[in-house]
This record gives sequence, C-alpha cells and structure tokens, in this order.
Amino acid sequence: MTPPTLRPTIIIAICLYVFDGLIVGEGVIGVFVFIVVFLAGGIRILLATRRKDRILMRFHAARIGVYLLMAVAIAGTLFINGRIARHRAEQIIVACRQYETKHHRLPDRLPELVPEFLPGVPRAKYTLWYGDFNYLLGSENTHYLRYVAFPPLTQAIYSFEGGRWSTFI
Repeated sequence: MTPPTLRPTIIIAICLYVFDGLIVGEGVIGVFVFIVVFLAGGIRILLATRRKDRILMRFHAARIGVYLLMAVAIAGTLFINGRIARHRAEQIIVACRQYETKHHRLPDRLPELVPEFLPGVPRAKYTLWYGDFNYLLGSENTHYLRYVAFPPLTQAIYSFEGGRWSTFI
C-alpha cells in the first residue's frame, strides 16, 4: 500500500488561505474547515490507533496540522490587515484635518486630498473584497470615514464632527 500524500491537502489549504484571507478577508471559512478537519481527523486518528496503523495516524495528524497552520495564517493576515486599515484611516483623518485647516471645511470627497495632502487615496487593507475606504456625507453636513473591519457586516466608522471611532454591525 502506498502511503497517503499531503499534496492535495496543502493545495486545498493554500487555496482556502488565498480565498478566505486575501480575497474575502473574513476568516470564517478557514475556521469552519479547520474545525471539521480537526473533528474528522481526530476520529480517523482514533480508528487508526485501534488498528495500530502508525502511518495513517501520522498522516491524519499532519493533515490537521496543515489546516491548523492555514487557520493561523488566515487569523494573522486578518490581524495585520486590521492594523493596516486603522493606520491608513488615521493618515486619511490627519490629511482631512490639514485640508480643513487650509480650506476651512472638510473635503467632499477623498480624492480632493490628492496630491497635496496624500499621494493617493489608499485602500483600507489587502483584500479584494471589502478593502476600500468610504467617505460619507451624512445629514446636516456630517462627515464619516468608513471601512469594513470584519466582513461583511462589521464596520469601523470615524465621525469627523464627533472626533471618535465607533463600530457598527
């Protein structure tokens, strides 16, 4: 009998990382897959232990390890992207305040900050979906900077008039 290979597992884990960590930026899929693999792999390890099949035990343990590494990589990517988004948001806020000092009003759109106050309008984070900032004008001439903190529902919103951050679900 040929020993099983981890190649398909590694390819699937990499694809899941790219999709869940870099395209969507959510993390839910990776965690769900890890839990399923952990439970199923644990049962398979127990069955292989009963049959005293050390090769199969190691294989299933290695599969669990690959998916654990994938879940940790996704979580790390989400954490770093969250830090990047907040840092870039603070840069935009400073640029808006500089614009306000010079023009005695906040900008109507973020591109008005370019190139005098920012070299370009940055993306909030490195994800294909939910990666942009939104600059919103509310009622009574209120201004907000928004980005999706945890897709698809949790948003971080900065109120320029209130001078504070809030999170909405």
